[in-house]
Amino acid sequence: MLISGIVLLVVALGLVMYCVLKSKPYKPLLVMFPIAIIMIGFPSIKSFNMFGVDVEKQVSQAANDLQKHPNSTSAVASYRQTMGQIDEKYPVRNQLPTNIRSSLASTARMLQNNHNLSPESRVALSHTELILGQTYEAKTNLLAALKADPNLKASLSPTLKSLLETPAR
Repeated sequence: MLISGIVLLVVALGLVMYCVLKSKPYKPLLVMFPIAIIMIGFPSIKSFNMFGVDVEKQVSQAANDLQKHPNSTSAVASYRQTMGQIDEKYPVRNQLPTNIRSSLASTARMLQNNHNLSPESRVALSHTELILGQTYEAKTNLLAALKADPNLKASLSPTLKSLLETPAR
């Protein structure tokens, strides 16, 4: 960020000087100066997101937590909340970024290989499989989770509730 900030500062100075010499408006270019100064003054900042939380980082972190502790209620809750954010941000499944898709796929593989999942973890697996387009597996795991704990039906996301309403193959 340090070198990028210096480059941005030099470019901003050059553009402002050009605009002043050509009698063109330069006020919009003044926004570049504080950004360049922040980039130079705080080189440890690697990235920032001005318009909300970065979903990709949240998915990665929640997936890692769930893979380490598949039956932890806090890890499952965090993961399910992240799945809800994915539902909102990417309603069309084929537009899912590759890194999110790969993170979800590795989590699904790990959970599928674990035969001692809690019903909550099985719901999380079901949601992951649904997002990945594995509808049959998702419904199978969702029904198994609801069979083990019928009270989970109240906490299902609208996406998973709609899966229950689809006819079986």
